[in-house]
Amino acid sequence: MKIYISTKEPEDKNYNHISNVMMLDKVVLDCEATDIIVDDYLSQFSEDELPQLLSKILSKLRLDGTITLVDTDVDILSMRYTRGDISIKDLNELLFGSVSRKSLLNIESVSAPLSKGFKIEQSSIDSQLGNFFVKARRVAND
Repeated sequence: MKIYISTKEPEDKNYNHISNVMMLDKVVLDCEATDIIVDDYLSQFSEDELPQLLSKILSKLRLDGTITLVDTDVDILSMRYTRGDISIKDLNELLFGSVSRKSLLNIESVSAPLSKGFKIEQSSIDSQLGNFFVKARRVAND
C-alpha cells in the first residue's frame, strides 16, 4: 500500500491520500505500507508533537518499505535571507504562505529519528525552494 500524507493532493493517484494523521489507523495497518511520502506536513506540528507523530507514521511502514520526507528547511531559507537573496516578504511567504506551521525544521531534525531501523538512501536540499528531501528504507534491526 502506498500512502501520501499531506494537505496537498498527490500527483500520483496510486497513493492513498491522508490529509489528517488521525485517519492513518483507519487507512493502513501497522507494517502494511510499502511506500510513504510525507509532503510539507511535519512542520504543521509542534516540536514536542513531532517524535510521537513520526513514530506513528514510521510504524505503518513494512520492512524494506521506503519513506520520503519533504518539508521546508529553515537553515536554507535563513541563509538565503541573510545573504540578501530573498526579501523578508519572500521569507515570510516561503515559511508561512501556504501552510500553517507550528515548528521549523531542517534536514538534520528529520534524519535523526531515522538513525535506528532505517537506511537513508537519498537526502538533498533544494536551495531555490528551500526544501529538504530525505528518502529512507526500513531495514531489519541488527
